[in-house]
Amino acid sequence: MVKVVERALRLLSQLPDAAPDILDALPFDTASLQHYEVQASQSEGTRDLASERPWKRLKVTHHTNDLVLRSALLIALWEITLPSGHQGSLLLGHNIIDSIIVMLKVVFETSAEETPQDPRWLILESFVGVRGGARAVDIACSDNRTLRYRQVAEDTLTISHVWSHGQGGRPDNAGPEGTGFNVCLHRRYADLAIALGCESYWMDTPCIPSEKELRWECISQITSVFATSAKTLVCDRDIMTIDITDPTMTAYESILAALLVCDWGVRAWTLLEAMRGRSGLYLLCLHNRVISLRELLKSVHAGGRIDLVTFFLGRDYLVPPMAIANTELFGEIITSEIEQEIEDGFVSMGEAAALLSHRHATRDGDDLLIWSLLIGDLEDESPVEMWKRQVGKRIPTGSLISSAQRVQDHPGLSWAPYRPTALQATSNNSQVYPAYDGSETGQGLITEEGLRAKWLVHHLPDRASFMPPGRKDMQVSGPASPYAEIADWYLDGFRWGALLQAMPRRGPRNIPSRYRGALGHVVVVCGSHDGASWEWKGIYEWSAEIPLPSFAIEEILIV
Repeated sequence: MVKVVERALRLLSQLPDAAPDILDALPFDTASLQHYEVQASQSEGTRDLASERPWKRLKVTHHTNDLVLRSALLIALWEITLPSGHQGSLLLGHNIIDSIIVMLKVVFETSAEETPQDPRWLILESFVGVRGGARAVDIACSDNRTLRYRQVAEDTLTISHVWSHGQGGRPDNAGPEGTGFNVCLHRRYADLAIALGCESYWMDTPCIPSEKELRWECISQITSVFATSAKTLVCDRDIMTIDITDPTMTAYESILAALLVCDWGVRAWTLLEAMRGRSGLYLLCLHNRVISLRELLKSVHAGGRIDLVTFFLGRDYLVPPMAIANTELFGEIITSEIEQEIEDGFVSMGEAAALLSHRHATRDGDDLLIWSLLIGDLEDESPVEMWKRQVGKRIPTGSLISSAQRVQDHPGLSWAPYRPTALQATSNNSQVYPAYDGSETGQGLITEEGLRAKWLVHHLPDRASFMPPGRKDMQVSGPASPYAEIADWYLDGFRWGALLQAMPRRGPRNIPSRYRGALGHVVVVCGSHDGASWEWKGIYEWSAEIPLPSFAIEEILIV
C-alpha cells in the first residue's frame, strides 16, 4: 500500500499550478479526513492529510492528462488506511467513482516510461467516458490504432459470434483474456455496419473489458444492447464459407442447413444474443456478403425445400413469435405481462433451463449467468441468491426432472438445479436426462420453506421393513423390484422414501406426464425424516418391463 500511495503522491506533484482548484469538484466529505493517515515515505514518516491537506494546493487543467492525475488523487485517498472496521470504504459520490475507479489499475500498472497516450489508456478513457448506458464502438471517431466509444443506439450493429472461431478476446491487454482487438476485425465490422445503415457496432471482444467491475457492468447491459439495436449479425465459420455473390436457391438452402447444426447454434451466449436480437437477424457469408434470416426463410419457403423451413418453426430463439395483435385489423389490444415478456425475448425458468441444457459456455459458471439473464433476473453467479429471488413465483414441476446438479446445504433448495448444464448420470444407469420446459405439467409454488406442489406420489415402505442395511437382495416384490436399489442408492439415513411423477397441467390428473425420450418411467426420489417435509435426492428410471406401483395425487413440501 505504501508504494501505491507514494506513486500517487509523485503523480500528484506533477499537477500544474495555474488552474482551478480540484477539491471543490470532488464529492467527498473533507471533514471525515480527520481520521485518515497515510505513510508517504519512510523519510517523511506519517503525514496527517486532514490537517496538512496537501491537495489543496494542487491545480489541474482540462486536458486528457487530467484524467490520469485525477485518478492518482483518488487512488491516494482509496489506499488510505481508515479506522479499524472501515478499511476499504471511500466517501466519494458515484458520479465520479463509477467512471474513474476502474481506471486506477491502469494508472498504477503503467510504467513510468509509458505515456497516457498509450492506446490502452485512450480506449479505457473513451470507454468509461460514456455515461448512461452500454457502449458501442464509434465508427466515425475510431481509427486503426485506437477504438472510441459511444452509447448503444438503434443504429448500432450487434455482432454475435463464437469465441473459438478466432474472434474472441478483450480490447485491453490485461488479464488472461486480454488480447487487444485485431484491426482487420475492426475494419470488417465497421464496413459492414456502415453498409447496413449503422453508425456504431457492438461486439463482446471490443466492448467487454477484462477489468472485473466493468465486465459485470457490461454483461448486465447485454439484454438492453440487443433489444436496442435493430440489427444483429451472426458470424459462424461454416456459414461464412457459403458464397451468395450470385445467390441461388441451393446456396440459400445450404445456409439454413448450416444454421441448424453450426457451432453458433449450440453455444450458450449466442442463445441469449439470438433471443434478444431475433427481430433483426442477419447472417454473414463469404466475401462479407450479408443476408437477412427473415428474407432467407421467405425465399426458401416460396421456391425451395419447405421441409428445411419447418425446422425453424420450433426455434423461437431464431424466429420471433407471431405478433400478439394485428393492430391494423383489430386496433390496439392490451397484452398480458407474460405475453409482453415473450415478445421481448424473455422465457420461463423451465424453458431457459431446457434451452441451456444442450449448450456450452466457454467460461465456467457463465451458464448460470445466462440463465438469469434469459428469465429477466439480475446477473448473478450465485444459484442460491437467484433462487431466493424466485420466491413467490411458480415453476412447472416437469422442468425440474433432469440430471442437473442440485443446490447443496441450503435449506429449502434441495430441489433447485445448481446449474442448467451440469448434468450427472443417474445411479442406476449411465444416462443423463437434460431438462425440458415442462410446460404441460402442473406448477409448484416457490416459498421460503421450499417448493410446495402437487405430484403423483408413491410412498415407499419403511426402509427397515424390507431391506436391512447393506442387503440388496431382500426386496418387497421379488427379484425384479427396484425398491432395494432406490433405497440403497438414495435413501441412506432416511426413514421414509417417496417416488414422484409430474402431473399433467390439463386433462386427467392421475395420468403422469412422461419424461420425453426415456424408455422407462423417470421418477423423482425424495427422502424424509419426519414424513412431513421431503428432500430431493435424485431421479431414477423405472424399467418399462416392471409395472409401476400405484401413485396418488398429494401436495408435498420439498425443502
